Amino acid sequence: ELMRTLLLVALACLVLGALGALAVGWHVTTPLAQIARAADGLAQGDYGRRVEIGRRDEMGTLMTSFNRMASEVEASSRTLREQAMELEMQANESQNLAHELELSNQELSEALEEATRARQDRVFAESLLDEVLVQAPVGMAVFDREMRYVRLNQAVADIHGTPIAEHLGRRPGEVMASLGEAAEPMLRRVLETGEKVPGHRLSATLDGGMKRHWLASLFPIRSSDGDVTGVGAVLVDTT
Repeated sequence: ELMRTLLLVALACLVLGALGALAVGWHVTTPLAQIARAADGLAQGDYGRRVEIGRRDEMGTLMTSFNRMASEVEASSRTLREQAMELEMQANESQNLAHELELSNQELSEALEEATRARQDRVFAESLLDEVLVQAPVGMAVFDREMRYVRLNQAVADIHGTPIAEHLGRRPGEVMASLGEAAEPMLRRVLETGEKVPGHRLSATLDGGMKRHWLASLFPIRSSDGDVTGVGAVLVDTT
């Protein structure tokens, strides 16, 4: 009889233990497992995961706190994505700006190189012109639109019997009155018409009373736009 009673008591304890375990599982283990699955989803990027609450005890409070935390994580993730997109746009704009600056620097470098070449070409042209003027066996002169001497060679100075320095910046008539009467009408004609005057005979009485004769050819000097900016002249003494 005693053994039977002990067995019944042991069986009752087992049943109570099983019921207690089920109660613990329902109240604690199951909600914790649900929270664990939701937390794992959050960790994998599923920021919309939530747990079903449906209870008002301490475990319900814990589940409510978890859902609130999940909502905050989702909002923070959304903000971070927006910031990341904005940073990416700014990075793209910076990259485009850097590319434009690189192109601008390249264009500037090419422009500087072109300007350098142009200066070198101009210096070479001027030195070549100086060499031609010096070495030419005939007189050569360049006049501006005011009919003033801009360039001339020694042959012209020798023909007129006047140093080069006394020609520059002056009209032929200011160098010698008789020279102006002979040359300035021709210069004015070229400047006004833009036409060449080939093989025109000139005569003038130089200082000292000597009569001199020249064969002059005049031609217009034009700018890149085609405007007449001066006159070139070639003189041959035919005295």
